[in-house]
Amino acid sequence: MTMDRTPDSPGRLHPLRRETFLASASSYKWMKRTAFQNLLNSQKDRVFGHAVYFLRNREDAEDVTQEVFVKLWNHWDSIGAGKAEAWLMRVTHRQCIDAHRRRARARRRGETDACGAWDPDVQGDAAPLSPSDPQLDFELNETQRTLIEAMAGLPAATRSMMLMHYFEDMTLERIGEVLGMTPNAVKVAIHRGRRHLGEILRTKYPEWSEETRR
Repeated sequence: MTMDRTPDSPGRLHPLRRETFLASASSYKWMKRTAFQNLLNSQKDRVFGHAVYFLRNREDAEDVTQEVFVKLWNHWDSIGAGKAEAWLMRVTHRQCIDAHRRRARARRRGETDACGAWDPDVQGDAAPLSPSDPQLDFELNETQRTLIEAMAGLPAATRSMMLMHYFEDMTLERIGEVLGMTPNAVKVAIHRGRRHLGEILRTKYPEWSEETRR
């Protein structure tokens, strides 16, 4: 003799409970989409701006921006409340560096094919960068354009921190929160970056650096 399975049988939700569960799941999905869309609308220009200044190429920056928000959607449930903005900037920082390294490797392969072995001590970190975006150059004033170009000679992580501090007005404390560093460590890195940037300006842009000292 067999017994019919009731709605309360193991493995089957009672119809009322099932409807409640589906309603809750639907409500959560709606709230997730709404919260995600709000964050996308408020932060997409910031993410894109950091990426385009870092990479100096609009198409690459658009790719990074898309990758960042796809990661945000995929990791939404694991990101704590109130931490999404810091998470976004941390992932943007990493994605920009990854994109730079991919582009550097591609350029290095080209340089190796044409000129022999690549020597990073001679050609430096900035050598693999693509030419600056003409539209970006148009949007920047002369001082900003020169600084962005000169900062391409900095180590990638340092360049990203300096962009956050000087172009995006982020405090040392906020940068430290984003990158998992102490404010003092950020301060030291930016100080070294400024010193290195000064050397680049004096070497590659002597007229500009001389004018700024007047």
